[in-house]
Amino acid sequence: MKTLRVRPDNNFMQTAKWEEIYVLGGHWQNELAFFRDELSFLDILVGRYLVWITTRENYNKAIKVSSSIALLSKTQKQLSEKVANHLKETAGRIRHASEENDEDLRDAHVALEEELTQLTKEFKALKKDVFMITEQIIEDEKEQNSLKS
Repeated sequence: MKTLRVRPDNNFMQTAKWEEIYVLGGHWQNELAFFRDELSFLDILVGRYLVWITTRENYNKAIKVSSSIALLSKTQKQLSEKVANHLKETAGRIRHASEENDEDLRDAHVALEEELTQLTKEFKALKKDVFMITEQIIEDEKEQNSLKS
């Protein structure tokens, strides 16, 4: 999968103004809120199918993907908290224009971006799995029900 980037390439992080870094952090917050809502939807989707599942194999698939959703939701929440703290620190830099630990905060920004990129990759893979498994479960359950009739 190609690398996901929210910021421009080259030496942007070394030359960017704190306001620009803050704007990027705001975009991250929006992305993370979207992931939170999507993960909630996927969890509800899988949960609704659990009550109709009749085979052990399909039940196990649904439980496995439900666990993956819960784990990614936890990661999303932790990253949201990190980004919120990062934005507070960045806002402090904007207000006080301090050069103290300038490189540390810029490095933290890059690390958060890498975490968000990883979360995005994991989210896309999970979403694909959820829809594939849900479709497979629906088909299997239709077959099971038609055999009972």
